Amino acid sequence: MTKGTADIEAVFRRHHASLYAYAVRLSGDPEAASDAVQGAFVKLMENEVRSAEVGVWLLRVVTNALRDEARRRTRERRLHREYPDQLAVLLPTRETPPDEQEQRDETIRRVRVALEQISERNRQLLLMRESGYSYREISEVFGLRYGSVGTILARALKQFERVLLGSGDPPSGNDRRERDGSTGGVGPRDGRQGVAENR
Repeated sequence: MTKGTADIEAVFRRHHASLYAYAVRLSGDPEAASDAVQGAFVKLMENEVRSAEVGVWLLRVVTNALRDEARRRTRERRLHREYPDQLAVLLPTRETPPDEQEQRDETIRRVRVALEQISERNRQLLLMRESGYSYREISEVFGLRYGSVGTILARALKQFERVLLGSGDPPSGNDRRERDGSTGGVGPRDGRQGVAENR
């Protein structure tokens, strides 16, 4: 794409809202989501990307940035457990949510726990759909056949609901393959709970 200011502004207006919503749902951290999205647009200005591929390219960059951030935070938590006194002044702390948000926070916690227990591909599929991405965009990011996206989303939602409701059912063959990573290479190419179609 052309790197002119007008082009970048047009891309920003078109993609920023849905990209940020996806990043917040994936990370659970508005600040980390904002950093990842801003970083993606900075990289866009530094790279030649075909206009038709910009949306998918931005999604891949944001997803990879948030994965890296999650790994970094995991290392920090491990260090904090091993050296709590030394690192206490270095690692930021979060304020306790207000009492009136306790029930909402518990619901969010349960949803996030359930999302962490399903396969990574299913988690990203559901979060992309919840963030407003179309079947076409999802098919391009994951390398799926357009006509199969609805079925795959429904299966992902079923796995999520089973975990959230605590049915204890053993994972299906598809779920086991996804957990083992044998998804036939399907995933974000390095790169609303509603499953109602928005093509």
